Amino acid sequence: MAKIETSYHYELDGFYYGESIAVNGVLGRNDTFIKPALKDGYWYQFNGNGWDEIKIPTTCAEAISQNLTCISNGPQKHNQEIKAVLENLVANESEKYRTKVSDDFVMSIEEIPEKTFEEVKKEKQDELNSKAQSIKNYENSEVYVISSLGFKADADGVSQTIVKGMIADGKPVDFYDYDNVVHEGITVEQLETLLSEFEQNTTALSKQTIDYQIAIDNCTTIEELKALEFVYIMMDFTK
Repeated sequence: MAKIETSYHYELDGFYYGESIAVNGVLGRNDTFIKPALKDGYWYQFNGNGWDEIKIPTTCAEAISQNLTCISNGPQKHNQEIKAVLENLVANESEKYRTKVSDDFVMSIEEIPEKTFEEVKKEKQDELNSKAQSIKNYENSEVYVISSLGFKADADGVSQTIVKGMIADGKPVDFYDYDNVVHEGITVEQLETLLSEFEQNTTALSKQTIDYQIAIDNCTTIEELKALEFVYIMMDFTK
């Protein structure tokens, strides 16, 4: 009767691959009867006489200290395991680390160099430019006023054009506010008040952009730049 035994397979680089079956003591290629411990958090590499335990890094710093690399397009099982570890570690520490791939497809982890003052300043400038442009967009639901008429009203370019048209018609209207609540019988005089408040809000928003620009220009450290937040405040005419 044939003798069936479990053998343990490893790849060409010695790393554990899985179990195999040996019949009558005949081992397959890259097989051994020596069982690896297979503890969680470790890789196992056959050294000819037994298995070396290699700790799987849990931080990017550990991966760098181990000089952990893989071939970015390599098909081998262990190579794919290393790639997954590298990518997961970087995903968890993406602010400080990134993966890099050399010309010969070797993937590793590197620490992201600290940004210079000028680089951070440009990022802040781009952020302000983007927000300022959004505020100036003809249609922007985030632009509003708290009107002295007692309700919140859209105040972007579209809304200003609509109110100007209502004023030109010269008749009371049913006006829908920011929350789509209708206010009946809004007079031309009240519409003119609304339009004036819209225009004042536009001017105030432009002034805020100028103030934020001055704040950027006055920064002398990276910490000061990072602390800047560009929050546009809409006018409240009920105060």
